[in-house]
Amino acid sequence: MKYTAAVEPQEYDEKNEEDPFPRDNYLEERMVRDNNIITAKGNAFIDFALEIFEWFKLYDYEAEREECKRMWSPD
Repeated sequence: MKYTAAVEPQEYDEKNEEDPFPRDNYLEERMVRDNNIITAKGNAFIDFALEIFEWFKLYDYEAEREECKRMWSPD
């Protein structure tokens, strides 16, 4: 499963702690969806919410997702 997380891999190296996450699957992205698993960094809560909306098919029409993304996403 691919994922992203708020904790960067190097933070564990600096603290000499064992990293609990499988970093082979880690992606340095704001939000990642891998099948039915959606993960996001802490500051990507809007991206996460928009993806949840899509997962539950909450958009009324095809272009609504893009409209919401333009209105709410920081990018």
